[in-house]
Amino acid sequence: MKIFEPAQARSCHLVVAPAGTFTSLAAAWASLPQGGEGWLTLAGELVRFPLPVPVSPDSFLLEAEIACSPTETFSLRHEDGVWKSWIWREEQGDGHKAVEEHFVSSLESSGGASPLRQRYTTCWELAADELGVKVWRPLGARFCGWED
Repeated sequence: MKIFEPAQARSCHLVVAPAGTFTSLAAAWASLPQGGEGWLTLAGELVRFPLPVPVSPDSFLLEAEIACSPTETFSLRHEDGVWKSWIWREEQGDGHKAVEEHFVSSLESSGGASPLRQRYTTCWELAADELGVKVWRPLGARFCGWED
């Protein structure tokens, strides 16, 4: 169980909208945003986005999370033979609570001295449990950027 101080949570409204389904690797690569920062999982490696060095367009793209702006994240995942993508967007509102979290990445920082840290925002919603008691439950988390 995670416990957060009330001051750590801010009110928001999280919207997750489908952005497309792609049946080819080329279309999946083409769907990636032109800007932002994030990470890509390729078959056999994890790489930082934007790509520090070009990768082959034949590199098999499994997953991606790219922070396009302070309030919007592009997410792509390969499943069941297709690539599905979504836009996660935080809007003004009271429906959810947002908490910023930091995780150590397996990628090294640009100086190579220590691993990068990933910034995520986890959004929580008030939902009834199996007894009908309303409790805060995680709705989802979106990548928000890197910290060196």
